[in-house]
Amino acid sequence: MFIFYQWEIAGIDLYHILAWFFIYSFFGWVWESCYVSFKQRKWINRGFVTGPCLTIYGAGAIGVYMTLKGLPKNIILLYIGGVIVATVLEYVTAVIMESLFHMSWWDYSDKKFNFQGRICLGSSLFWGVMTVALFYVLQPMVESICNLVSVRTGYYILSGIMAVYLVDFTSAFIVASNLSQKVHNWNVMLDEWGDYLKDNVLPEQVDEFKQKLHGAKQYFSDNKALNHLEKRGKEFLESLDIGREQENALSREEFMNKYKDFTDRFMSVRKNNNHIAKRFLHSYPKLGNLTKLRREKENEKYNN
Repeated sequence: MFIFYQWEIAGIDLYHILAWFFIYSFFGWVWESCYVSFKQRKWINRGFVTGPCLTIYGAGAIGVYMTLKGLPKNIILLYIGGVIVATVLEYVTAVIMESLFHMSWWDYSDKKFNFQGRICLGSSLFWGVMTVALFYVLQPMVESICNLVSVRTGYYILSGIMAVYLVDFTSAFIVASNLSQKVHNWNVMLDEWGDYLKDNVLPEQVDEFKQKLHGAKQYFSDNKALNHLEKRGKEFLESLDIGREQENALSREEFMNKYKDFTDRFMSVRKNNNHIAKRFLHSYPKLGNLTKLRREKENEKYNN
């Protein structure tokens, strides 16, 4: 079994590649989770798997290092190389994940100088900085961590980590594969609800209301999700003079009946989610159906 770890890629044995991968994945998980949690003012477990491992950071760090390690150790060259290589890896990863799961996992459409919402200039420049840090700070530190234990002991530790990771990854993959249809159903319900309201309410008010309703997907607790929907519905109703300014305006009773039907449909879809699916929705607020996302972008281009 240990012979497997002695295989080499670009002159580096598989044992060290995998060990570095998991260390970088852990570092990436700590960074991303803390950063997003700080912005959201609540704990967010960022990552595809449930454990403390953000695969894209581990794969990205290894990919960048293996690609650029032959360059002279020059800050400018490493920075430019990092911008290019990391951006390509991010774009390819986005395309692969969208193809596999029929959903977008991140969206830079609201950022300046983005391309297809998959990459943007700001992130690419940041990857350049991280690449310089990778070669001058992180890689030496990661190698020092690996040297804390003997290679033979490391074989056993790495084998255990890999076994747990594969189980975790498989579970997440299965859930993600089935989640797109539920997200699609949710988006269809929102569109139908929005179309119904736009016959009676100003479009900009409807769009703002729909955006607030999206927040219900992000709760772990079904009760909190239901409370969110009920609260948003009451706030929306109170913000309108329904039945007063428009001859064809819907009545309050009609609104509440329609909204209750919408809420019941949403909760019936949500209650079929397990804790992994709820974590995905909680951790990735922009997680959405790919077809819907692309259609919205095309509509925006057409309207502009």
